Amino acid sequence: MAEKGATQGPDPGTILALVLGLGTLALFFHVYFNDFIDFDDPVYVTQNEHVQAGLSTEGFLWAVTATNPSYPQPLTWLSLQLDYELYGLNPGGYHLTNLLLHTANVLLLFGVLRRMTGAVWRSALVAGLFAIHPLHVESVAWVTERKDVLSTLFWMLTLRAYIGYVERPGVLRYLGVVLSLALGLLAKPMLVTLPCVLLLLDYWPLRRLRLRRRPLAPGSISPILRSQPLRFLLFEKLPLFLLAGASCWMTISLFKMEGLTEFGDYSPLDIRIANALVSTVGYIRKTLWPFDLAVFYPHPGDTLALWQVIGAGVILFAISAGALWVGIRRPYVPVGWFWFLGTLAPVLGLVQRGAQGMADRFTYIPLIGLFLTLAWGLGDIVERRPHLKRVVVSITTACLVIFSITTWVQVRTWRSSVTLWEHALEVTKENDVAHSHLGFQLEEEGDHREALNHFQEAVRIKPEYALYHANLGGSLLGLGRNDEAIASFRKSLRIEPDIGFVHYNLGQALKNKGLTEQAIHHFTEAIRLEPGRADAYYRLALLFAQQKKWKRAVQHCREAVRLQPREPRYLYALADFLTHCGDKVGAEAVLREATELQWAFPLKE
Repeated sequence: MAEKGATQGPDPGTILALVLGLGTLALFFHVYFNDFIDFDDPVYVTQNEHVQAGLSTEGFLWAVTATNPSYPQPLTWLSLQLDYELYGLNPGGYHLTNLLLHTANVLLLFGVLRRMTGAVWRSALVAGLFAIHPLHVESVAWVTERKDVLSTLFWMLTLRAYIGYVERPGVLRYLGVVLSLALGLLAKPMLVTLPCVLLLLDYWPLRRLRLRRRPLAPGSISPILRSQPLRFLLFEKLPLFLLAGASCWMTISLFKMEGLTEFGDYSPLDIRIANALVSTVGYIRKTLWPFDLAVFYPHPGDTLALWQVIGAGVILFAISAGALWVGIRRPYVPVGWFWFLGTLAPVLGLVQRGAQGMADRFTYIPLIGLFLTLAWGLGDIVERRPHLKRVVVSITTACLVIFSITTWVQVRTWRSSVTLWEHALEVTKENDVAHSHLGFQLEEEGDHREALNHFQEAVRIKPEYALYHANLGGSLLGLGRNDEAIASFRKSLRIEPDIGFVHYNLGQALKNKGLTEQAIHHFTEAIRLEPGRADAYYRLALLFAQQKKWKRAVQHCREAVRLQPREPRYLYALADFLTHCGDKVGAEAVLREATELQWAFPLKE
């Protein structure tokens, strides 16, 4: 007689978890060879001296107190500091961390759904769609979106802790839920909607919400879990709602304090509501047809037609009403749909920040709701009509293959800043941000004339934006077209007078034209606005030297040396100016200092 359990095969859940993990790593692995991009990565890593301080006391203190950019996110900063300790500025390491976090999220999602519902294959389908959907490439392939994959890790851990608490209620288990949510909020405030999602899960599949007596729905974890009235479940989650509310208040307050929200003429309430409705339908469309994806989608402003807004509103209302009606027998439908709507709400631009109309990264958590509805709906079809099983499996497999191929291709568009912005221009219209960024990249590669074309397009699309005129002026200045550069800089300053680098560049163009007094005025303005501009002090010193005002030249050159003591041009110029002032001893001391430090030869203007 065979031993007990000898004939049992391997656990299908374990095999599926292995397939999900290895499949996710294989699909995204070539992200390791991608570079940093010029969109927020400099702020987060490549030009962030605090991140590059590594896991130091100074770096830790900065991480827990920094409010820019965007909002407090200390855990995200600490994770990036850890990456710097491990990889320096090798982008592959940062991408690998993002990928490992995404893979962990996939496995945790599978485990959480399986534990809540007992449905192995449906849970695997949700996790598989979450793993491979092209809309999720942005969150994985963009180093800046570390906050997305990291906060979602704590989202999943919160769900897991909550299931443990539901199965065996206790203070310590509840504290585990609170702690997981708090840590997630410290990575990104996106988790503010999680308490509401827990209420949805109380309805289904946990069946904790007592609305009326009825038999247990298929897929519920256990009939022994006692249902509770809504008021109890709300009170139970009061600490979670308080945490979420505090995070919302702090984030919005900081947005207003730092001027990061766009209100007023740029984005009045009716335009924000219109865009929210249309973009929500747009997210559904991109979920079903995930093509023409871009890193930046321009905000439509007031260009949306009335029929688009009304149509989107009707579609969303009809789906919501239908979900509630169907939910009487299939509770997973309203749960999945309102998971999607509720978790998307904070990023729909009702409080507008930035110029984007929508963003792929905003769907990282919300799409789980749609995937949940889809997977359980397909499972119900197969159970009710077994003869359709092959058709359902074939269509599902084909979609998974198409999504995988599309994701593979999409990851490659993130190879570099140039490929990313070129792709954005291919799939979007009137994208001023893409033109501007691509212009900078082409300038760095030495293609000044093509860069100029992109800067001109950015100005054409958004002529009221001061920085685009400044960028255009800088490109014209580099090409030696001083008159046109001066005109562009002056337009920029008419729109926004207090931009230090624009005054500096205008001073350069005026100097090239021989308009010395005007150049001195703008270099002085640049210093007033940005007191740390050593280059502006140096330019002023040269202009005063041209006028043979040697003492003023020495004064400004000393400031340049004070601000950048290791810049050889400043030292050699200072020595020259001191010589003209008759201070040969001082000049020799400056030259000796430069020689002793073995600095480079003087740079000519």
